[in-house]
Amino acid sequence: MAGDNVNLDTARFLAILIRGDKPGTYRVDQQLTNFDSIMQAAAIYSPHGNKDTTHFYYAKKGFVKITKVDLVNNKIDGSFQFTMYDKDNNPIEISDGKFEQIIYVDLNNANLTQLDLFNH
Repeated sequence: MAGDNVNLDTARFLAILIRGDKPGTYRVDQQLTNFDSIMQAAAIYSPHGNKDTTHFYYAKKGFVKITKVDLVNNKIDGSFQFTMYDKDNNPIEISDGKFEQIIYVDLNNANLTQLDLFNH
């Protein structure tokens, strides 16, 4: 998850969920609200923060590629590219996205301390 500042209520942000912890390419092919066993990755973008849920964009097609995973320090490197749509089906293209040494949270084994990282 990345954003403009620490206030997710008002800052724009991009959140990516990946079903996996190994290097490889993960498909984005459905909306986050339909998160099921087939979907490998999902993404949501908010240009106005959490308080304005009417303007969320959901990735419907594309990929997230993990190039490096540090399981000891919970850090990850990779890239992403997808097409996102809002509730009116207006598209935005995200291309050549990159992340390096981003802290990730394993939601299967998450604890409050790990999740609290997103509030700072």
